[in-house]
Amino acid sequence: MMGSLSIEKLKEIETQFGSFEIKQIIGGKYNIYLRFGIWSQIDVVKLQEIIGNGIKVVEDVDYEEDRGILFMYILK
Repeated sequence: MMGSLSIEKLKEIETQFGSFEIKQIIGGKYNIYLRFGIWSQIDVVKLQEIIGNGIKVVEDVDYEEDRGILFMYILK
């Protein structure tokens, strides 16, 4: 089971990486993920350090012809 994120952690993430959205994958296991900017890549190691060991961060990459490479950070 995934742990929780406090508002303080979310503010720290925003300070470090800028604006982001919290989304949920529809279908499958209904994973929660973070999206930074316009699907930007960020330092996943730094993100994991901020979030801590209670939640595993997994960088996921997708490609769409019209948008290019899309990065999302799944929380497990």
